[in-house]
Amino acid sequence: MNIIGPSFPSELAAAGLWGLPISWNPDGVNFGDVVHLDGTMTLNAALSPENRAAVEAVVAAHDPTAPAPTAAPDAVSRYQVREAMRLTPFLKEGRPDWTLFDAFESLLAEPATPAYYRRAWDELQVFERRGAMLNAVADVLGLPGEGLDSLFLFAESLKA
Repeated sequence: MNIIGPSFPSELAAAGLWGLPISWNPDGVNFGDVVHLDGTMTLNAALSPENRAAVEAVVAAHDPTAPAPTAAPDAVSRYQVREAMRLTPFLKEGRPDWTLFDAFESLLAEPATPAYYRRAWDELQVFERRGAMLNAVADVLGLPGEGLDSLFLFAESLKA
């Protein structure tokens, strides 16, 4: 029997499978109309063979005792996010001391960056996790959503 624990949604999301036509309850996974309770699965016919295999792999690797990951805060203060960035290394060739803060500053100083992004960076007192400027710059820098979540969790831990 594959019992489903609280970390299952994040495991599906990490595997790029969030939003597929599956549902579950604490006792098992529902693939279409049949609940998986006894080690066998009936999969929704709409799932591609690749997605079926990927979901089966997530279920097989799932540890029902693993806790759900801590959710990132929706917002942190200006000090918290900027200090977290200053303390987060960012790989840049020839700059071993480069930080995420330096990368943001550099990108925001480029002429092609919208002026309202720079004003937001300079004037915001609270940074929202889903804020347009923050997410746009993070995308350009190659910082995935999970990276921003980690940054916000780290920022939340910083107290002045």
